Amino acid sequence: MVVSVGGEEVVRVTADAQGRADAQLTSPHASVGQHTVTVAVGDASAEAIFTVVADPDTNPTIPAEPPSEDELTDDNRGGVTGPDTAVEGSTIELVVSGAEPGSRVGPHHHHAGRWRG
Repeated sequence: MVVSVGGEEVVRVTADAQGRADAQLTSPHASVGQHTVTVAVGDASAEAIFTVVADPDTNPTIPAEPPSEDELTDDNRGGVTGPDTAVEGSTIELVVSGAEPGSRVGPHHHHAGRWRG
């Protein structure tokens, strides 16, 4: 049995006495995106498509300046929700998705009238 990815042979395996063959596919250099894997035995073959996804950033960076209200998107809100409006000097409640109420989520410093992370 020959296993190819994108037309390049990646592993060749011989079947056991019962006709079974196992192959482990590893490719440390597989690029992010879709790839076609082909398994061939003699003149017979079969194809499948698999997708390599990027690893999530394990050390995301906190920006030096928070985004402005106009720059906020669902992707950069960080799961923080709060009221759309508030009266100056009033107490508001912010909720961080996945955090218990009252828990400290990260370092915060008050600077020049705004909170910074």
